[in-house]
Amino acid sequence: MAKAWLAAHALGHTYVEMPWALNPRGYRSELGAPRTDWISYTALARFSRPVRVSQQAYVESGIVDYGEFIRDFVSDDGIAHQKSLIHDSGMAGGYAGIVGAREFLWKRLIATEVGMGSVSRINLQRIRYQKITVGVHIRAGDFDDQRPLPGTFNNRIPLDWYTDAVDFLSNTLGDDVHFFFVTEPDALTLVSDWRSRLGVLNSTICCGTATEDLGVLASTDLLICSVSSFSLLAAFLGDSEYMWYADHLTVEDGSAFIWSDAHSVAFSKSRPRNDRYHLGIAGLRGLPFPGAREHRDDTLARLRSNLAARHAESNLIFYGAIDPAHLGERTV
Repeated sequence: MAKAWLAAHALGHTYVEMPWALNPRGYRSELGAPRTDWISYTALARFSRPVRVSQQAYVESGIVDYGEFIRDFVSDDGIAHQKSLIHDSGMAGGYAGIVGAREFLWKRLIATEVGMGSVSRINLQRIRYQKITVGVHIRAGDFDDQRPLPGTFNNRIPLDWYTDAVDFLSNTLGDDVHFFFVTEPDALTLVSDWRSRLGVLNSTICCGTATEDLGVLASTDLLICSVSSFSLLAAFLGDSEYMWYADHLTVEDGSAFIWSDAHSVAFSKSRPRNDRYHLGIAGLRGLPFPGAREHRDDTLARLRSNLAARHAESNLIFYGAIDPAHLGERTV
């Protein structure tokens, strides 16, 4: 979806959305797509003789940004006059390849009636009740029991890891934090029992539709991820820092990263290192947990600073007031 949208805008083509009416998970109703959306898509695929943009073509180009790649792709004489393209490269290029479609995806996947209800609920905690909000994504019911190893996905993170993360934040942030535990129906009982054992009072269990849960995870001040594409999407669409299961990261040639396929590893190695990270200084958005204590402390400091900046008492548009000394020299 994101790649088709990027390509359409890069080339001045019309964007034709994927047929949500044929989606087996029932996302059509959540996203407000018409029941007949498959007609235009099927007609395009069958009768317009489209060019298929393959994963091989994208990877071999060496260009990560998909919009840039597609402009280079169609410059070929045999393709330049084609008006229809079907994009078939999956998640090759990762989220770095579709960063230009981030706002589009937010609007399409979260800015729905049910999705924005979740965002409103988070903002209520953040602004009215002055809380640091933490989204905790616990994927368990449909995942393999084996813990995630480097390069593996769709495996359960042990609950002990979540316990350590929640305890760390609870013990240091106290009543200033509110947790949103997001899970699927198959794991609802498991997560409810686990929360009871934790004794976390400032918390809410979320088990809604995909767009509702995505809205929660993408809107909190801190996201504790599962090793899943859903958590990755939430981290991509949100602006908050996020915690990642440290044992899942692949370590190679002095760098640690999520993906382990050859193309992704090559891209990760080609990117400039974050010198602030290697010097042990602040600057990580993706925080491996448990990780180094100094990075956890730095994350806590930023969360507290953001909370302080939201205080209504000093927010002028919320009828707040500030010390006149901050006004500087005035002309009236």
